[in-house]
Amino acid sequence: MDRYVYTASLLFDCACKMKFQVAGCLALVAVACRSSETAADANAVVQVKLAVAAVQPFEDKVGSIGTVQVHSGHFASLSAPSPARITTIYVSVGQMVSRGSPLIAFEQTPFIAAAQSAEAALAAAQRGVKLGLISATVAPKSSRLRWPTRHWSAPAYRALNRVGTISEEDGERLELLGARPEAIAVTGDTRYDSVAERAERIDRTREPLARLAAVAPDTFTIVAGSTWPSDEAVLLPAFADLLVQLPTARLLLAPHEPNPDHLAGIAERLRHLKLPRPVRLSQLEHAKAGPVIVVDRVGVLADLYALGDTAFVGGGFHRAGLHSVLEPAVFGVPIAFGPHWQMSRDAALLLDQGGAIGVPSDGRHPLHSQWLVWHHDPTARKKAGKAAKQMVEDGRGASERTTALVRSLVQS
Repeated sequence: MDRYVYTASLLFDCACKMKFQVAGCLALVAVACRSSETAADANAVVQVKLAVAAVQPFEDKVGSIGTVQVHSGHFASLSAPSPARITTIYVSVGQMVSRGSPLIAFEQTPFIAAAQSAEAALAAAQRGVKLGLISATVAPKSSRLRWPTRHWSAPAYRALNRVGTISEEDGERLELLGARPEAIAVTGDTRYDSVAERAERIDRTREPLARLAAVAPDTFTIVAGSTWPSDEAVLLPAFADLLVQLPTARLLLAPHEPNPDHLAGIAERLRHLKLPRPVRLSQLEHAKAGPVIVVDRVGVLADLYALGDTAFVGGGFHRAGLHSVLEPAVFGVPIAFGPHWQMSRDAALLLDQGGAIGVPSDGRHPLHSQWLVWHHDPTARKKAGKAAKQMVEDGRGASERTTALVRSLVQS
């Protein structure tokens, strides 16, 4: 497979910037007209056209691959088949480039994987193997809907015998990718059944739930899960503001990556906010709990949401995207998250039904204010929590529908 490079004749603003200068010129066009008689009788006609010269940058951000043709006052951009790292930059800031000049080269792995996936599906279809896709979803802005991935994958989607989609909109987008309409059925999202069944099996007498649940009745507990430093940059200052007005507030903070560097960063941020040093969950047996408890182990977050009066789900301030909002929703806990939630269908449903709020980029004060509302108005908090839990209940049944689809695939 050839190396993928980006070639263009306009500014690329991902890792470098280039400026195109438009030069004007004064054009004189002389046209001599001669009569049919003699040269002496000829009338010379001279036409003069003036073009205004202007030197200006022509800038546009491009996040794609392909060859871009540039026209005066216009630009065109193509989209990448999937997220990929830039491995090589061929130009420097201010360098003039011409049409077709290579600008960058992408890492090959995502491109190779996309091609191999399509080839494997086609090979299976050619051998008569039944192909199915379950809990299928395609985000409205998915790179799969754009060239060249859409072109590569179309034969593979056409080869699918059964497709169980999460929603009707997903089915429509899968049709655009090449799936046959008669093969598509809306079966729902099996994750709803999974989180609901786990919540029903929770044992609150086991550690660490039992120890963390042993608090004063007026304690207001916020469970923040799967957080990144960008989330904590908003979350922790908002909690510091809340603690001034509500000393009984408590934060159970479960970072997405509880490695030593991340845990040390949390402690340092709290120190700058003049908050007590956090107590780690692993130390709780021998240390007195403070207002901030950091969960330094994995595998317990889904159960910890059961202890919250409200929840904060991380990823909304991070380019990786929002983490699961279903885990707190199933316990009837109102949820807050950052502004980058658009790729999450679950988050959109929660917002629409009043079970969650989206926090803006400068969300310190809005988040603090919302926590105060949910604390001072238990009715509003319970109403939002009820809406969140109902959203999960409405999504149940997908496992049974998916099982039926798989059986029909096997028996066909």
